[in-house]
Amino acid sequence: AATGNPDARVVPIRLADAGVGDLLREGDLVDVLTVAPGSGDLSPNAQVLATGATVVLAHSAEGARDQRERVVLLALAPDQATAVAAASLVSALTVTLH
Repeated sequence: AATGNPDARVVPIRLADAGVGDLLREGDLVDVLTVAPGSGDLSPNAQVLATGATVVLAHSAEGARDQRERVVLLALAPDQATAVAAASLVSALTVTLH
């Protein structure tokens, strides 16, 4: 309901750079990115997993021992939510702010 999309799915992610999470606020729109598989050179190929995700929750979880445990909740369209959730299991993720 907070996103205006009743079909939205909420996905928890850990950001590769936890400091980015300090910049996020609930309601922000972000794109979710990772590095494309097989790109091990010095100029990695960014892969956009989702666009226009809404930040639902951006503060640190209570009791988190350090910033690496910070979880950000994003509301996404169902197909994008599946891609982001799957990528979060094997890849580092980051976001760009709109």
